[in-house]
Amino acid sequence: MLVSADTIQGGGTAACALANRLSSDPSITVLLVEAGRVSDTWSSRVPLISANFMANKAGTYDRVSIPQSHLEGREQHLYTGKAIGGTSRINAMLYTRGSAGEYNAMAGAGRTGWGFDDVTP
Repeated sequence: MLVSADTIQGGGTAACALANRLSSDPSITVLLVEAGRVSDTWSSRVPLISANFMANKAGTYDRVSIPQSHLEGREQHLYTGKAIGGTSRINAMLYTRGSAGEYNAMAGAGRTGWGFDDVTP
């Protein structure tokens, strides 16, 4: 996601949340730019079907890594979402929450409001 004074480039999860928050102020105009399509079909809303990103190349970027020494020089395919919603469109609607210790460490480093008890609600 790239954010400038008047544009949010990339329509992934964070960018969409940011655009929504910014656009709640009627004095602010927000332009969200995404290279991919809207991808609002029946199959794109079914988690196990939408996660089949290899069959749906139009909704993904397929990048190849550099050779990985710990994988005996093999390259890896790195898939990311290319649609409004970003990679969340292809991850079967799975998510993970960081550990309590990670959030509490951020709060302990002075980031007020980022403790686990703060962000859990």
